Amino acid sequence: MANSGHQKCFYYAHQAIENNPKMLKLGYCYAIQFKYKLSIMDLKQSLKLKPDNVDASKIQEYVYLKTERYGKALVDLNKLLERKPHNAFALYVCGDVYRMIKQYDKAMNDLNNSLINQTMRMY
Repeated sequence: MANSGHQKCFYYAHQAIENNPKMLKLGYCYAIQFKYKLSIMDLKQSLKLKPDNVDASKIQEYVYLKTERYGKALVDLNKLLERKPHNAFALYVCGDVYRMIKQYDKAMNDLNNSLINQTMRMY
């Protein structure tokens, strides 16, 4: 009987982790209210629970760009690209960040790769 209770507990804990939109929603709400520090805290928690959450990554990178934390944006985007090397979103934002910090060769490379990967997904 106790084993069944533990299994239910693990099941519900797993469901909470898999379907935890709360941190993502809070991170988004804080971002649109310009409360960037709170936004990053919640988005990091969301990404810790589900590292491949593209929506959380998009909002987090938006906040990093708004706060001119380009280095942090590049670190996180490169982590995403290690897991998903053909992610057109990550390549595009990386290219945009490199453009902002005047590393034009890297910018062109990532932007071209994002277009190639986006085009390949269409076929």
